[in-house]
Amino acid sequence: MPGRPRKDVIREDEVGVYHVWTRCVRRARLCGYDPVTDKNRDYRKRWIYDRMEELSRIFAVDACVFAILSNHYHLIVRNRVDLVEQWSQEEVVRRWWMLYPERRDKDGAPAEPTPLEIRSLVQDAQRVEVLRKRLCSISWFMKSLNEWISKRCNREDNARGHFWEERFGARSLLSEGAILACAIYIDLNEIRAELAATPEESQNTSAYRRILARIKRRERKAAEGRSTMVSDYQQDDPDFWLCPIHEQDQAPLLGPAGVESVGRSLDCNRDDTNLGSVHKLWRHGFLPMTPDEYLELLDWTGRQIVPGKRGAIDSALAPILERLGLKPSNWLNVIDNFERWFHAAVGNASEVTEQAARTGRQWLHGVRACQSTFL
Repeated sequence: MPGRPRKDVIREDEVGVYHVWTRCVRRARLCGYDPVTDKNRDYRKRWIYDRMEELSRIFAVDACVFAILSNHYHLIVRNRVDLVEQWSQEEVVRRWWMLYPERRDKDGAPAEPTPLEIRSLVQDAQRVEVLRKRLCSISWFMKSLNEWISKRCNREDNARGHFWEERFGARSLLSEGAILACAIYIDLNEIRAELAATPEESQNTSAYRRILARIKRRERKAAEGRSTMVSDYQQDDPDFWLCPIHEQDQAPLLGPAGVESVGRSLDCNRDDTNLGSVHKLWRHGFLPMTPDEYLELLDWTGRQIVPGKRGAIDSALAPILERLGLKPSNWLNVIDNFERWFHAAVGNASEVTEQAARTGRQWLHGVRACQSTFL
């Protein structure tokens, strides 16, 4: 079957949540230990992680969930078209400068643009609008991630040619249940690959970062002796750059050094009644469940996917799944078969059917799996 154009999967002109992934060429372990060549390149996983964090501070793209393995990585991202529209022309060109600077310092970092350079860039209004669209584009986010990693790795290996086997794969997550299933699937990647035994040992996943951050926030709360919410964010938190889990949680907008974000001038402590018009200026969560609920479900699922240890869905977790439109009886099969069952779009059958109609197709692969998975 021919592949679907990426424009049929990702709708760049509206906010959406997507699962994206990239594999190394020939699925070689170019970011981990390769027993064939006896080379260990685990340190490259940190390169990918650092680049993800850097790009999340420049683009209007929320990084929600990730996992980095030896020959591929997964990401759940949300393009914030609503956010980038609030940026001034100066902020747009400054952010783009951090990606593709016209000058660099001696250490190779982007040099601070002069006021004259900023004015010169801002004067081209048409160009600024092109850059604005790129800064909330998942395609440009992935290009900036994969191209940078590819060039760095090839330079180290003194090699030429493809590092990744394709630009990237993508599927649309059309419902909260689809987002949850995909998130759990991604956060359990190291456990399924037998690289870790528990989520708190899965060091190259978003779950690991969230667990460390929650421990740190609890310790901070105890040390300060005040009613600090566990969801309070500080810049040195391990998950500061990640999108919060709970949809009601908010984290400040990020921005690289020298770039003033519109969110920074807002008062976080204002009464909620006054925040209705500015919620869109902040990163907000992507699931209607608390971090504790998510981590509890993740931990339980991780224990069940170990061969010979499966059991019935925990009675405390079943209502969580039902609330997000998932059938508890089929939960473990969904996690085991997520990539095999679902292709361009994931959600309940009616949502997938509507997605097919929007792209001029009669159906999309995986509709039957969606019928058995989602309420």
